Amino acid sequence: MNFSPQKIPVEKQIILKLLDCKPGSNAFKIVDSVYEAVLNKAYALAQPRGIIKTGKIPEGINLRKKENFRNGIFCLATLGNRISKKSSSLFSSGEYIEGLLLDTIADQMLVNLTTLMYREIIIPFVRIREVGLSYRYIPGSQGVPMEYQKHILNLVGLEAKAEISITEGMMLNPVKSTAYFYVMDRSMPRRKIDRDCRRCDMKDCKYRSISCAEITIVAGEKKKKVILLKEMTLLEGLREQGWGVEAHCNGAGYCGKCKVLLSGEAPGPGSNEKEVISQKELQKGTRLACRVNPVDGMIIHLPEKATAGFQIEQGYKYRKDSRRSELLVRSDSALYIKEKDRGTACGLAVDIGTTTVVIVLVNLITGKTIGTSSFLNPQREYGDDVITRIQFTSTKNTDILTKLIRESLSRAIKELSHINKIRAEQIQKLTVAGNTTMIHLFLGLPVKSLAVSPFTPVSLDPVISPAENFLKDCFLSAEMRIFPGVSAYIGPDIVSGIYNRSFECLDEVTLFIDMGTNGEIVIGDREKILCAATAAGPAFEGARISCGVGSITGAISFAGIRKGKVWYSTIGQQPAVGLCGSGLVDLVAACLDTGIINGTGLMKPEYFEEGLLIGTDANGSEMRLTQKDIRELQLAKSAIRAGLEILIKEFDVTYNDIGKVYLAGGFGNNINADSAVRIGLLPEKLKGCIELAANSSLGGAVDYLFHKEAEDKIAMVLDKVRYIELSSNQDFNDYFAEYMLFR
Repeated sequence: MNFSPQKIPVEKQIILKLLDCKPGSNAFKIVDSVYEAVLNKAYALAQPRGIIKTGKIPEGINLRKKENFRNGIFCLATLGNRISKKSSSLFSSGEYIEGLLLDTIADQMLVNLTTLMYREIIIPFVRIREVGLSYRYIPGSQGVPMEYQKHILNLVGLEAKAEISITEGMMLNPVKSTAYFYVMDRSMPRRKIDRDCRRCDMKDCKYRSISCAEITIVAGEKKKKVILLKEMTLLEGLREQGWGVEAHCNGAGYCGKCKVLLSGEAPGPGSNEKEVISQKELQKGTRLACRVNPVDGMIIHLPEKATAGFQIEQGYKYRKDSRRSELLVRSDSALYIKEKDRGTACGLAVDIGTTTVVIVLVNLITGKTIGTSSFLNPQREYGDDVITRIQFTSTKNTDILTKLIRESLSRAIKELSHINKIRAEQIQKLTVAGNTTMIHLFLGLPVKSLAVSPFTPVSLDPVISPAENFLKDCFLSAEMRIFPGVSAYIGPDIVSGIYNRSFECLDEVTLFIDMGTNGEIVIGDREKILCAATAAGPAFEGARISCGVGSITGAISFAGIRKGKVWYSTIGQQPAVGLCGSGLVDLVAACLDTGIINGTGLMKPEYFEEGLLIGTDANGSEMRLTQKDIRELQLAKSAIRAGLEILIKEFDVTYNDIGKVYLAGGFGNNINADSAVRIGLLPEKLKGCIELAANSSLGGAVDYLFHKEAEDKIAMVLDKVRYIELSSNQDFNDYFAEYMLFR
């Protein structure tokens, strides 16, 4: 029997383990940067072939106890000589990393070739004949002399004499070849695996330290068998295999968002899982991918992703002095337009948010919007907040989040340009805004210092660079400009928002609040600007809430209580899938009004254990507002309110002096002002001053495309702004404790 697979699977995590490349190490970074190129080279060079024959096992071979049978299955497997020659030439030319990596990949290919032979040829063969098999016997170990390779070659290799030979030292040539056999008899079991390292006496074999499990992944109609390292969690393994699994806490075990359904073999649930998964779900087999290690025979059922309908804030407003009209483009406000292509010169404005990314394509001559595009930030799978992503980047892989955002942004720009029939050379300007961490990751800068005191960014300066340095294959001549920042947590997105709301020339004292995982607060007028940032936590984004979701289709965005029962409406008027931030604020406000929650945030005794039943989701699972959810909201709202109180005090004004309050960001633009006031997130006196600022970060980026005075105005903002560090402010803890209470 001959076996020639088209492509042999290679497990990257095993390759890295064999090379002792630990995530986050310099070796990992170097190997990871060339891995794909070397893997493609290996596939181009490999000539995989397997030959299998049955025959008699000669006398004198010491078989294992109870395996004194003489019928065997003999195997030869080879990758051909091209891959070994290339590896040797790489070493000879001094390209040691690529040579070592190619050689290791070839070893793994050879191992997996024999596994495929066992699974696809040998097992079906013995099943038909109703016989069983021993574990694999390898010449040179297990009591089988090395010379036995020659016997196998003579028996099996008649068809491959031109490809495989044997040296005087009884070594096979090509090097990436192997010979082995199995004992076959009706009285033996039919084993699932063909190798058993515990029975092998090859103590120096590098595969002895590799403990793997074969699992099956089921996602919709897709079904795939994969090999995962047993030391990995399912979350790590699934990501390594290219399956997107959201984990807002990036595997810390507390967000409960990486739920998968397991069947087959699986260990019992741990304490973390029992805290975030109901007993009913656990009984069905629901588990956290970040808490479970793979076991042979495990079947993982991945849930359908509900992110396609994510409500992304694409709306934006222009500066009051933008003079945007059809005549704008004929004024001096339109800048950097190349004379050779005046009719079609285009610009792109990009807002890189922690959760979402939005792109606007505009005509730089007419000032009109050509098209918009938006997508979920792919980094979200590695943590829903900047701190979690900083931890991931600092301890595991320094490049993966940078690669993700650049590739996703490049792909989205290509699609947007293609749909609107815009050529690469027509795109002449690109402006980018985003928080400090997102911009650092986009630029490939280290982020570790952003998460430890004194929270020092690598750079807060504006960036002017050819766009093709960061976004490949999208541009031929576009100039990229990135807004400057103020601090680690008042980043280019807030500077863009301040510029968009014309803070450098305001006549009245104005507040600007961007509420999300981090709450950024700005107060100012034409004379001075103060700003602060507070870690509100991810409650406003639906994370750490028992039935919380983001602003996706089916998310409960408005809610109340009528006659003791919860009523709600969902995004897109679709069946409910969970509770997003605005719905959470509404529901807690209603609970305060009906007495279900008291002023301290404590639920009535009848709700304390199980929570308030909201309803059932599209899958029939109960959605409840729990005591823990209320505490999460209290932490978020008190952090923002405390920051607001400190800025008001530092600016030396009262709420009566505030003329305008801009609410920015996705959550801020969807929140019910009455509910926000009811829970104490905003003071009563400001309710009549509130104006929605839409996506002000994106708006500022669009404004930047058109105004040649933009850099001067942004410089004016930076000259006026002063950052207030709340963590060192003596009043913060007092305010925080005070506003934990509901009024």
